[in-house]
Amino acid sequence: MASNVRVVVWVESNSTIVGEFEYISNATTLQASPKLTINNVIYDTQSGYQTSSFNYVTKQLTFMARDSNDNSRVSFITVDCIQWRVVATHSVENGISWLGLQYDQTNNQNNLLAVGESGDMLCVSRFNPISGESSIISKLQGKFHGTAFIKNTQYLYVTLFQETFGLTIYIVNGNNAEKSYPVQLTNFPRGYTFLSGPYLTTYVPTYGNILSLVNFQIINRADIVKVAKFASISPGESQITIYNTMSQQTLSKNVAMVADQNGLPFLYSVAKQDGSFYFEIFDLSINDLVVYQLLLTPIIAMF
Repeated sequence: MASNVRVVVWVESNSTIVGEFEYISNATTLQASPKLTINNVIYDTQSGYQTSSFNYVTKQLTFMARDSNDNSRVSFITVDCIQWRVVATHSVENGISWLGLQYDQTNNQNNLLAVGESGDMLCVSRFNPISGESSIISKLQGKFHGTAFIKNTQYLYVTLFQETFGLTIYIVNGNNAEKSYPVQLTNFPRGYTFLSGPYLTTYVPTYGNILSLVNFQIINRADIVKVAKFASISPGESQITIYNTMSQQTLSKNVAMVADQNGLPFLYSVAKQDGSFYFEIFDLSINDLVVYQLLLTPIIAMF
């Protein structure tokens, strides 16, 4: 797999397709190449964002999927993206939504982290994606908004909303929730209010920070006029800095986002507008959108 060719996921009819997509390309027509079609399961977009994760070390992808014949049946599906085959499928207990999937980027057996949401209770857990065994690391209370994992420190950042403290970030180490702090927003856009999550969130190894894509709405407008802005937090800081727009296309909805993994200052995203999909590249070094191009494949997850 070339350095700028990455794994992506999309849905066609009642099947989930795993394939490859070239992020940096001079092609006038952008589309992904299918590698594996998994019939009768549909990638789970109902539960919220971050229902999948990719391990760059083992080249394994794990995602949540719903049975095409019974929407209430949800499973963890793990794919070997070297051999392009399903290596494990495990059913999920009813009443629990698993969100914020993050591989810890090791080849350890229990290398998948996820947040189980049931009401206002969140259970941060470790999974063995092959055997299906799991263990709870920490229990938190609140409404899930997003996760990011930092390989160097092996810390999982969990963003949630709590009635008492508002938007709060928990840093979870290997055994428990080590630290929490309420979020302090800076550079908040005047005249806007931010819409509730969950948010598209990714760790940016090039700069060592975490980025979330947050939607804002103009206050006191009957029609919803949205603008997407980045919220950035550096590990160890107790504030989130809001800056710049992700796209001038304010009617579009970003459905997937991932940072470059090879030292480039790029953030890759897929947006949907009026039934069409668009591929975006945001250059973080100049805070500007440099690519906005029609995408023929309806990608809903990218790594």
